Amino acid sequence: MVKRGALGATATDGTSHWEIPVWPVTAVDPVGAGDAFDAGFLSGRLRGLDVPQSLGLAARVAAMVVASPGDLPGLPRLAELSGLGDADR
Repeated sequence: MVKRGALGATATDGTSHWEIPVWPVTAVDPVGAGDAFDAGFLSGRLRGLDVPQSLGLAARVAAMVVASPGDLPGLPRLAELSGLGDADR
């Protein structure tokens, strides 16, 4: 899994490769974006989502964090996310 900033993110399982664009938000503060992305991805995988869905969740969580000042105020609770993957994108 590679976070590529404004270019989105990619992931591979060694056989397949996935790419996802960023979620469009007005960036306020980039602090915590990487940690939020990783947390979103791992949360998805631990909840049984596949790699593409987890990648979408990671992008959504990171976007919510960069749209807020600091690294904690923007972290969403699961109930604040619309779906778990990127199917509703």
